[in-house]
Amino acid sequence: MDVIVLIRHPAAFASSLKKLNWTYPFSHFLEQPLLTKSHLYPFEKEIREYAERKHDIIDQATLLWRLMYHMVLKYKRSHKDWIFVRHEDLSRDPLSGFRDIFERLNLEFSERVKNMIKKHSNPANPADPSDQASIRRNSKLNIYNWKNRLTRSEIKRIRADVRDILDFFYSDEDR
Repeated sequence: MDVIVLIRHPAAFASSLKKLNWTYPFSHFLEQPLLTKSHLYPFEKEIREYAERKHDIIDQATLLWRLMYHMVLKYKRSHKDWIFVRHEDLSRDPLSGFRDIFERLNLEFSERVKNMIKKHSNPANPADPSDQASIRRNSKLNIYNWKNRLTRSEIKRIRADVRDILDFFYSDEDR
């Protein structure tokens, strides 16, 4: 199986959850003791706290991001054949980014594929469409939507909470 792991900036992730008002029942992790014992043991205390007491959506998002990217980092170290790509890099240059992915997967990068990518990432598309189901975006402007959705305080909290994992995926220039 060919595996592609899409990496997303923690503030962008938190911003999406905030926009959609999506929360997470952390008790679900506790119902999977093998997952916790095998992989998420560094976070067990936090997971228990979040399962027992309600936390705001930004705190939930940062813990979820840390859990996910803790695992992504483990996979990145152990699966050199997997493709790891940052959402922001694809958004900055969709055609080159997808061309690279298609080449690595030995897939044809046809005119139809190019046109579809252009159609869905076009600068004429809205950066933040009101229709949640819309997958057409101005991909370059979409990269930093989180800066408009989150407060400075929320951004500062996110950075502080994810700093243990963030540096493996993003530089200071990306923050």
